[in-house]
Amino acid sequence: MGTIDTGFRKLDLLRKLSRAEQLSFLAEGFAIILSSATSYRTAALQLKNFPREASVLNEFAKEEAAKILILMDVVRCPDSLLDRCLRKICGWFYNHHARLIYANAPSVTGYDVVGLQEEYVDFMRQAYRVDGPGAPIVPQWELWEREATLYADVTRTIADPQPFWHSPFHIFSQGCFTSDFEPALEVVCAMDALGYFTERGVEITAKVWRDAYFTKDHGSRRTKSLRHDLLLETNLEHLCNEGLAKENATIDHLESMRRFWQLPMYDLDLSPLPVDPQVLQQENSYW
Repeated sequence: MGTIDTGFRKLDLLRKLSRAEQLSFLAEGFAIILSSATSYRTAALQLKNFPREASVLNEFAKEEAAKILILMDVVRCPDSLLDRCLRKICGWFYNHHARLIYANAPSVTGYDVVGLQEEYVDFMRQAYRVDGPGAPIVPQWELWEREATLYADVTRTIADPQPFWHSPFHIFSQGCFTSDFEPALEVVCAMDALGYFTERGVEITAKVWRDAYFTKDHGSRRTKSLRHDLLLETNLEHLCNEGLAKENATIDHLESMRRFWQLPMYDLDLSPLPVDPQVLQQENSYW
């Protein structure tokens, strides 16, 4: 049976637009994605007696927030790198694992570009991982956890290839819950309050960041201070020179941007990192 084109998954059409048209189109989308993220989050917080369902909605909210962070890297990408990076970034927008990497990135803002790749992203993109002594070896932990929460299904483990039924309620019998604080959502809500999602806000962000190269070739400690300087300049433009901030904008929103908006990730490798599960199994047996 042939694939049916539903009309969705067309972000790649960005590549056919001029830079000005790209920025205008993205500005239109940011508010729509944010509304989707915050409505999922609001619903999740109402389901205290249904932890599995609350977790599912919360993960949807985080992935929607991650889509904003991914698209903001299109905005921050230098024009000279855009042709090389845009196809990859558009793919990340639809890739659950890439979105989960972005969703958790606001919690690890202390790295330079090389450190972000080697210490955070490379850990997150391992094809197989084990989460502690005696724990099962699973493929791409974040994806496994996502699927394990969403679906009842037939599964098996590396250690025991015998198929068995998986219940999505099992992991919630171990005390899992929906966090009251999600950095990815904090930073995108701060962006909204500070005027980043207006068309002029997107233009300013692109202008301020376009001459800064956050690539592995420029992976020195300077990239961390450069991020701080560019973020300060962007906020000053939004707040002081253009008056784009909303009435509800506070110093807390500025602090959220400082703490949680990670370095641009457009030059990083988010593809699965090969890991031999048999080696992991041997190491797991030594714990």
